[in-house]
Amino acid sequence: MRKDYYFKELKTDPYIQTRDIIELWKKTGNLFKSVRVISHRANQIQADLLALYKEEVEKVTGGVEFVAEEMQEAIEKIAIEYEKLPKPTLLATEEFMQGKTYWRFLSEGEGAEESE
Repeated sequence: MRKDYYFKELKTDPYIQTRDIIELWKKTGNLFKSVRVISHRANQIQADLLALYKEEVEKVTGGVEFVAEEMQEAIEKIAIEYEKLPKPTLLATEEFMQGKTYWRFLSEGEGAEESE
């Protein structure tokens, strides 16, 4: 059930950048809506990363409760790999700015703005 998570290869700077507020505002017509979309997407990315991390650790441990020293080293290598990835908020912001995020606001009814 492993998915191919493209955000592991997404070329995002792992450091915080200053963003143009006007560009964020233009995407939805409201700065706060843009931030809301980014935060929801960041939560989704975090959940996907956590599931992927747990899946890789499960492969190493094989479901055993007692972790041997060799297994512990492998788990640490996996953890370091995930620590090097950009934070989910940075990934979500980059996706949003590139127009790769789909959203809709149900409270606005039929005329809700959407993007892909």
